[in-house]
Amino acid sequence: MGATQDIEALREQIDEVQTQLESELLVRDGTLAELAKTEQLISQVQKRLASNEAAIRQSTDELAQLDANVVGLNTRLNETMSMLSTVLVRGYSVKPYAGLQVLLGSTELSRLGRIMAYHKVFANAHWQLMNQIRDDLAEIRRTQTEIQKTIEREEMLLAERTVELSALNDLRQSRAEILTELAVRIEDKEVQLAQLQADEARLAKILATATIPQVNIPDDATFARVVEKQGQLAMPVAGVPVKRYGQLREGSAQWRGWLIETAKQAPVRAIGTGRVIYANWLRGYGLLTIIDHQDDILSLYGHNDALFFEVGDWVREGEQIGLAGQPTTAGYTNLSGIYFEMRQGSEPVDPADWLAPETASKAN
Repeated sequence: MGATQDIEALREQIDEVQTQLESELLVRDGTLAELAKTEQLISQVQKRLASNEAAIRQSTDELAQLDANVVGLNTRLNETMSMLSTVLVRGYSVKPYAGLQVLLGSTELSRLGRIMAYHKVFANAHWQLMNQIRDDLAEIRRTQTEIQKTIEREEMLLAERTVELSALNDLRQSRAEILTELAVRIEDKEVQLAQLQADEARLAKILATATIPQVNIPDDATFARVVEKQGQLAMPVAGVPVKRYGQLREGSAQWRGWLIETAKQAPVRAIGTGRVIYANWLRGYGLLTIIDHQDDILSLYGHNDALFFEVGDWVREGEQIGLAGQPTTAGYTNLSGIYFEMRQGSEPVDPADWLAPETASKAN
């Protein structure tokens, strides 16, 4: 089976498991199912907004270039007009010698030849300059038409952004209301512990499904493997861990990764190069991306506000894969940040052992 077929097979397997989990969630907990749908919609809007912003930036750059082109064309047109004026003045100064004096024979033949040569030079220069002026005027008109089209396209993009931002605001409001309802429901510690165990079981089911053969690496890929950079990896997001690997959660449960507080909408970046094996909503983890870095190394990024890659996508170290969101973890719903976990084999490992010392020290 080839790389493309392997990836397609993985997508189908993940979709099947995801559909099953979502169906179970809908039956058991309609509120959480509503949260899942809302966060998925938020991610979709965020992706469209990111694409929209990129298109606006490109349009703005194109508009600036077109404006600069018009300035350059006008400058050249003025210079050409000035040269044409000079040619016309100089051409006029030889005309008396080419009139009646030539016809009456008062001009020597040798001088007549020079005068006619001058006229030919001036005539050629005149027509060349006129052609240049004509071409410049045509280019200015074409550029101005392109500017108008670019302005109209940018206005359309801005209008689309306004609509998307309004939709995003409505979705965020709905999400806040759902989280408030959930927070009231899960104050009981035993309930929280049971939910944590159920969440980890769902994650284990995903991880058991999401595997891609190590041979499926792009032919042009040149990168340092994560296993070779242990202790040198950068934080997945600019922030400070408020909960660390091994710390107690509810009951006997422990944190299996870091809960990292960061700014709203902060870029979430891949700690290393690898293949996305999961990118969807999962109870307890919100919008979650899982990257397979080969050598049995996985990195997990939960509670995103948007996911920018899909299952099978190849991402490079430091590439933005999402936006930091709002954890749904009980007691931390007012926090802006992500959940970050690393796994070696099937077991969680302490991120502090993998991230750069200056990064890990921020968790202390």
